[in-house]
Amino acid sequence: MIVYERLASIEKLLEEARKLPLSSKVMIDSDELGILIKEIKVSLPEELKQARWISEERKKIITEAQVAADDIITEAQDKVDEHELVRMARQKAEGIMARANQESAAILEEARTTAATIRSAALEYTEGLLGQVQKHLEDFTDTIIENRRELKQ
Repeated sequence: MIVYERLASIEKLLEEARKLPLSSKVMIDSDELGILIKEIKVSLPEELKQARWISEERKKIITEAQVAADDIITEAQDKVDEHELVRMARQKAEGIMARANQESAAILEEARTTAATIRSAALEYTEGLLGQVQKHLEDFTDTIIENRRELKQ
């Protein structure tokens, strides 16, 4: 395989390289090393290229999935918050309706009581007036009877 041959060439290049005095470092021809590295890259099997592509795609997919998951979580939280607001609004509305019903029942009862009182007072007043009218009519009747008697005498 070409890759292993080129790696062996790099090892040989390092072994044959001149050592710098008083150092463990070596001098190598950068052009020659660059050529070998390029040849290795070109010679890499297609599977390695595909593996690299798959790895990069995997990272992209994971990143996109994380973004989507974050969006879903945010949306779900918004819906939970919205649901909570709706629940609270319903509770408040139910409380308002209960108070309104109680107040309307109290107002209705007061109106009935007031109406009964007014009706009773109106009946008493009417009874009194009718009694007075009756008394006056009786007095007029008596006066008429008396006047007729006087006329006959």
